[in-house]
Formats: sequence, structure tokens, C-alpha cells
Amino acid sequence: MLKLPLKPSFRYVHEPLRDDEEVIPLLGNTRLIGELMHRLRYSRGGTFLITGFRGVGKSTVITRAVEGIAAEAATNEIVVPITINVARPMPPDQLLFALVRRLYETLQDRRVLKRLDETTRRAVMLAHIRTSLGLKQTRSDARERGTSLTIGMGPGASKLTGPAGWLAPSAGLTSKRTRSLAVEASYLTYSDSDVEHDLGRIIDLLSRAKPGRRRWWHRAKPRVHLIVVLDEVDKLTSEPSGLAEVERLLGNLKNTLTMRGAHFLLAAGPDLHDHAVLDASRGNSVYESIFAWQRYVPCSWDAPDLLLRAVLAEDAGADAEEVVRYLRFKARGIPRRLLQEFGEFVHWEDEHPFLVVGVQDRSRITFYAQVEELLESYFQQGRSDRLFREDIDDDRWRMAGYFVIDWILRRQGDPFTVAHVCGSAEKPELDPLLRLAQPDVEQLLRHLTKHDFLTVVRDPDRPDATRIVSDSQDGALVWYKLADDVKRRLLGIVWGNASERAALDVSLRLPLPSRETTASESVPAAMPTDPPSERDLESVLRTVASRYELVEAIGAGGMSMVYRARDLVTQREVAVKELRSGSGPELQQRFRREVRILRELRHPRVVRMFGVIEDEDKTFIAMQLVPGLTLQQTVNEKGPLGLAATVLLGHQIAEALEYLETQQVSRIDLKPHNIMMAPDRGAVLIDFGLAKRADLADITVTDGIVGTPAYMAPESVKGGRTDIRTDIYALGLVLYFALTGRSPYSREEDIQGIMAAILQGRGDMTPLADMAYMHDIISKALATDPDDRFQHPAEIRDALAATPDGSAQGL
Repeated sequence: MLKLPLKPSFRYVHEPLRDDEEVIPLLGNTRLIGELMHRLRYSRGGTFLITGFRGVGKSTVITRAVEGIAAEAATNEIVVPITINVARPMPPDQLLFALVRRLYETLQDRRVLKRLDETTRRAVMLAHIRTSLGLKQTRSDARERGTSLTIGMGPGASKLTGPAGWLAPSAGLTSKRTRSLAVEASYLTYSDSDVEHDLGRIIDLLSRAKPGRRRWWHRAKPRVHLIVVLDEVDKLTSEPSGLAEVERLLGNLKNTLTMRGAHFLLAAGPDLHDHAVLDASRGNSVYESIFAWQRYVPCSWDAPDLLLRAVLAEDAGADAEEVVRYLRFKARGIPRRLLQEFGEFVHWEDEHPFLVVGVQDRSRITFYAQVEELLESYFQQGRSDRLFREDIDDDRWRMAGYFVIDWILRRQGDPFTVAHVCGSAEKPELDPLLRLAQPDVEQLLRHLTKHDFLTVVRDPDRPDATRIVSDSQDGALVWYKLADDVKRRLLGIVWGNASERAALDVSLRLPLPSRETTASESVPAAMPTDPPSERDLESVLRTVASRYELVEAIGAGGMSMVYRARDLVTQREVAVKELRSGSGPELQQRFRREVRILRELRHPRVVRMFGVIEDEDKTFIAMQLVPGLTLQQTVNEKGPLGLAATVLLGHQIAEALEYLETQQVSRIDLKPHNIMMAPDRGAVLIDFGLAKRADLADITVTDGIVGTPAYMAPESVKGGRTDIRTDIYALGLVLYFALTGRSPYSREEDIQGIMAAILQGRGDMTPLADMAYMHDIISKALATDPDDRFQHPAEIRDALAATPDGSAQGL
């Protein structure tokens, strides 16, 4: 565990860095702050465009510059900053109304309003009243009058009645008065031209300082330096219509933004920077007429070093170097991200702060620190090509490198091409603001491959790569995947870190026991009781048809990718073959033909198909997963097989070809990559993507070649008729490779040279000079004319069995 004391004055920072921070230093852009201060101090007005990526420190630059000139202001000058958020579309009049109200409130809160002369104060208050809610009162009076008539007997009735006691009526008058008060709210009529005029007048009055009278009881009217910050514009321009909204807003407010007496600072993203530069280059630009000055806030790539030197209580030396590299990788030049990431490692003990890296965190820090070193070597290598580029170009190039790494890690070993990384113009994979260039990505992928971070799954330019005519560009691109050891380390990290697991979208699982199962067998899933080792961890790349969990890419062909997968129904491991995305009609037709051929094949030396899967307009084949390495991998890792093992291998493959001949199947693209060396079964043929069957029509090829150049027979190179003898030719090349570890045409420098050598029969047979009987068998199999070869697989099988090594093994 790493534990380093921090300075006692350390405090978290979640806002723009201010001058009063005691420990956290300014993490870059000191020169830019000084330039902005000069512009604000030595000009009487103007609109400045400050751009940069989110979190890079635009607000810090503006805040520091405003605070700086406020601290240095003359005695009769008051700096009044106002910030208005324009993250959402806002009509021009609404922005002007908000600006007037915010100005009044700020002058009032800062006790500046009462220091202004009567004319200026009246103008400010009147504009505020006119832009605010007005109340109109209406009063109404109502009077109710009534008359009543009463008839009755009473003590005074005798007076009213006669001697006979007649009833007498009595009359009375009543009155009630009511009042009501109605209050009606309404907006005063106040157009945008009115408020624009008032605002211009106010700014002019505020910017004029009046000398005070000589009497001591009179104070001078201060000059108000108004600085208006239009913030969060990058959030507005993140929408497709945002740039048009900003341009319309600027056009309508041009008179206000260019008036003398106030400064307007527009904080925006790199998209507006690009748009302003492009628009200005065309001439007659609204941006050029409004922005008197514009600056891009660059990323702070040295910020991790500056931060740790400032906050550590003592020199940590080499202990902190790995942490610095980790923080550089995670921050990507963005101070906001740096402070967030650093804060995760700060722990407090008895009110004292420490930088604490636990045991689980250490492996994560080491992993990303090493990735950072790898990236830095790439940046240093390519920097010479970028000497005359702007800061924004360099930042984009560097940031793209980090985000490509993130994208690769999220793939978790799923193969990809440079086209997958870049995406399309309509659906880019990464942020379009990075302007990801395919040549730069290709250069980075080659660099990562050179340093074993990636491995090449398929390179179409290699002679031993299958080539298929296709209307999809993916077939002509190099396929990469995350190196296995890198993936294991990554999965080990995310096992114990939920935030990393969520960020990389990893679904972890443990593998089934490594053994071959039949269609009827099932193996119960094992649940971990203790944290597994890195080699036991696996992740689910994708789930197909809600049944097959794709775990690991184990092969790539000219038209498909093959994955090791788990069948969730039978709980067995299988191989799932996926047709390459974007495949055209020809590849789809070949894929369907492979399904028809495999469906009827049953032989121990031929991979078995379990079924066809249709999922989201994609087709997959579920097949038997054959354990072991391919012949190519075996020879690469352990060297050539030797005579006895090669004879046995050739005998087993000939058995498979003999069976295929009975099924009228041929031209199967036989090569070391397509031969599995199963520990308990021997050679097994696994790829039938190019196979043909006599009763199935050939697929027309209009251009190019179909097959693997290094293992093509002369008739295939010429585009002629092929049959089982074409596979016998390929078997001769396989035997040559098993004995020597190379091809008889490996002296040729390119594919064209190899194909010419095949046509002319110029294979190098000298390595077989001391292997007389194998020399004869392979030479016959490699005859240029098919009639001069073995005519049937049984013939080459018998020839191998008759050799001394074949007889010794009882073949």
C-alpha cells in the first residue's frame, strides 16, 4: 500500500480555481490568463471568444483574469462581472432582458448603485422596471339599497289604530355598501430594440467616470467596468442546430456586442472555434465582425505533475511517478477530471489528509500507468510531424489517442478494424469534435501492436490470409484485438473495481471446464467462491439470440469471425462463426453454401455443425469447439513437427480429404490456420467457407482472387477448374510447412511474386534434400499440372503409410 501525507491545508476543489486557493495551484494556462487581463485592462470594450474542450479550464481562465484586473483596478474604477448561462436556445430579446435585470441586481448587491450619479442610477432602475413584471390595479365600488314594509300589533298600535284597533303598517329603508380590489398582472410593452437602446445608454453612462468636487462631502462617480460572460455555449452547440442558434443570436446582438464601454466574453467549445475560423476564411464573416479577439484554451498535459508537487507534504520521489502517469492517463489534459480522479485517493485520518493507494488500486494504477507510457512514446514519435500545428490540433491528436485506447478496452478482445474505430460520418464512434483521422488511428494501432498491446487477428496482405472478393471494405483491412495478457490484466482490475467495470461495460463470467462435449452433454456452470485468478476470468463480449455468450475471438477468415462461446441452454462451450458485418450478396451466398455443406458432414476429422442462428438480421453457425492449437500456432510456438509427426498429420488429413471426396466436396482452402491439432483426436479440419460441392452451383467471381495465395494451386491462381486434386496440392504445402516452418515460396517478397512462382513451379525444395521419401511425396503433390499429382487422397494416404515412419506407426 502507498500512503503519502498531503499538506494540512489541502481542500477539495469542485469549482473554478481561484486566487485564494492555498494548496491547489493553477494547473496551466498562466500565459493565457495574462493575455486576457491585458486585453481587458488596455481596451475600452470588445467581444472575446474563449474556446476549449469541456473541463479544460475556460471558466478558471476567465475567473482568474477578471479577479486579476479587479484587484489592480484604479480607485475610481469598479469591475462588475456578470455571468449569463446560454446553454439553451434563447431569443435575443430574452438575453437582453436577462442582462439588464442581472446588471441591476449585481450593482445593487455590490452596493455600487447608490454610488452612481442620479442620471445613471435612474437609467438603470428604469430599465430594470421596464424589463420586470409590472402590476396594474383596478378598484370598483358597489352600493346596495332596499325598502321594507312591516305590518303588526304592538304597544303603540293603539296610537296607529283607531278605537276599533285597526292594524297599522310601518315602513323602513336599509342600505349596504361593498368594495372589491382586483389586481391584474401584465407585461409592459417593451421591444428588443427598446431594451437594446437602454442597455447601450446604460453601458455608456457606467463607463464614464466623473471627477469629484473638491468639497469633502462629495464623492467621485466611479467608472464601472462591465464584463459580461456568456457561459456554457458549448452545451448549446452540442445539438445539431446549436451553431445556427449561436450565429443567429450573434447577428441580432451585433450592435450590443460591439459597443464601447463593456467587454463580452463568450465561453464556447472547439466546435465554435472551428466554425469561426472556417467562416472567417470565407470573408464577410459575422464572427470576424463581432469577435475582436479569440483564444483557444489548451489542455493541461503537465497538470498532474503540478498538482502532486503542490499538495504532497514531502517529496515522494519514485513512489509518486506511477501515480502521476496514472492521473495523466485518466485526466487527458482536463483539470476537472484530474481533480475528480485525485480526490478518490484522498483519505483523512485525525483531520489530516493522505494520498492512499490500496492493494487493489495499485494494480489498476500500474496498468494504466504502463498504458500511459505506451501512449507517450507514440506521441513523442509522431510529434515531429506536428511542429507547425495549432494547440487545438495537438490536443485533438493526443485526446484521440486516449479515447481510442478506451474504445479498445471496452471491446475486451472483440476483433475490430480501423473502420470500426472511426465509424462513419453519419455515426462516428468517438466524439466528432476530435476529428478522428483514419491515418492517425492506423499509425496508433500499428504502434500498439508493435508493443504487444494488440495482436493482429487477420492481415489481408499476408500470403497466408484468405482473400475473397467482397463488396465490403472490412475484408481489405487489418483486424486487431486486445492482446490476451492485456485482457487478463484488465479483467483482473475490473473484478475488484465496480466503477471500472461500469465504465468499460464488462460482464464477467468464469469459463466452463476445458473439455470437449457432445451435443447431448451439459456441464453445470461453476460459481466462484473466492476471487479467481486472472487466467480464470472471462468477459461476455456479446450474447447472440439470447442463447450464445461470445467470450473470445479464436479465428478470422476472409468473410467471418469465429468465437469461443457458451451455449446457455446446454451449458457447453461451442464455436460460433459470425458472418462479417456489412457483407454483400456474394459473401452471404458463400456463407449459406458453407451451412449446406457442413450440415451433412459427419467425420471425426471434420468439425461438426450444431445449428444455424438468425439474430438481428445476422447469421451465425454454432459448431463443435475443437480444443488445442492450430497447426500454424503449433509450429510457431514449438517449431517444425519432425518426420514422424508430419507423416501422421498428412495421413490424418488425407483421411479427411478421402471422406470429402465421397461427399463431392473440394477446394476447402486447406492451410495450417484451418487445421486444429486436437490433443485427443489429432488433425481436425475447421473451415469450409470456400468449399464447393459438385451439386451446388459455383459462385461467380468477377474480379480478384478467391483463396489463400500461399496455399493456392496453379489452377486456382489462373481461375480454372478445381477439384479434389486442388486440395492434394494444398496438402503438399501443409506437409512442407510442418517439416520446415515456412512455405516453399517464402523467398518471394510479395503476393504477386508468390503467385508467379506457383504458376512456374519454382518452389524451393532444398530443405527436403535430406528427407528423400518426403521430398518425393511432396514434390508429386505440388506438381504444376493436376494430372501429374496424386489423383485421389487415398493415394497420398497410402504413400505416407508406406514410408518408414508410417510403417513404424502402423498407419
